[in-house]
Amino acid sequence: MRMAVAAGLALLTGGCATEWARFSDHADPLDESRWRCRAEADEKWPEKMDVVERTEEIEVLTVCKEGETCDVDGKYKKMLMPKTERYTVDVNAKENHEHFMGCMGGAGWIQKTIWFGRR
Repeated sequence: MRMAVAAGLALLTGGCATEWARFSDHADPLDESRWRCRAEADEKWPEKMDVVERTEEIEVLTVCKEGETCDVDGKYKKMLMPKTERYTVDVNAKENHEHFMGCMGGAGWIQKTIWFGRR
């Protein structure tokens, strides 16, 4: 079953790509638009790296001490322990991307998804 799901996902995701398509007869040249929109987005929403963290509780087994109630095999008890994960992320990435895409749209370009090589 897992193999079938993996094969299906590989087929679905492996067969697509994106390209820029002109949607206006008055579109600016593509390379010029890309450079201008990238510079504009980077100026307005520069990369800003920040550390974010997420804490979840995980269940662990600990050895019981004398007199404690032991739920697992009469020797261990379940406890919840906090597990914190830290990530470094660009907190402006979403806004930067949205600004870039809006600018490209204003220049007459739209990103188009191509499935299995069909245009």
